[in-house]
Amino acid sequence: MKKILLLITMVCTLKGEDFLRLVFQHVLPKGFRRVRDYGFLHPNAKKLLLLVQLILNVFIQVIRQQERPVFKCPKCQSPMVIITFRRPDKSR
Repeated sequence: MKKILLLITMVCTLKGEDFLRLVFQHVLPKGFRRVRDYGFLHPNAKKLLLLVQLILNVFIQVIRQQERPVFKCPKCQSPMVIITFRRPDKSR
């Protein structure tokens, strides 16, 4: 028995409130795309986001990363450089 896959595009008309409710729930109707993947919300659109903030006169404060703790050698107390991390083996 052969299964035939049909690609059908369906159109659904929603009121603005219903659409926004679905967006805010992060459950979009099948076939919709996340808005944050496009335009100034795309991760690579930092310059465009700064331009939008400048035009709207809204500025988001940049959160500074916390300084990482310095690991010291237990014998000589000099700072150690972390090259890689090893995860524990799950089979043990």
